[in-house]
Amino acid sequence: MQKLAPHYVEKPWGRADLSPLFAAAGAGRQIGEVWFESADGRDLPLLVKYIFTSERLSIHVDGSKNWGLMVFWPDHSRQGVI
Repeated sequence: MQKLAPHYVEKPWGRADLSPLFAAAGAGRQIGEVWFESADGRDLPLLVKYIFTSERLSIHVDGSKNWGLMVFWPDHSRQGVI
């Protein structure tokens, strides 16, 4: 098991009123994301984070066009999309 350390990231759409779990470290800042990184500085294969918003946000998924077609439209029924 590995301990993860929080990393606070300010964003224009972030919040100053975080939940009590995160409030002390983010006090007075516009925190949009809290990333959980390796406590010893090693790179991890997965990014774990909480997102705090004051506005509605769109969803963005990184990946190739072929991957997106295979996963979301395997029968290619939505040709021309992307």
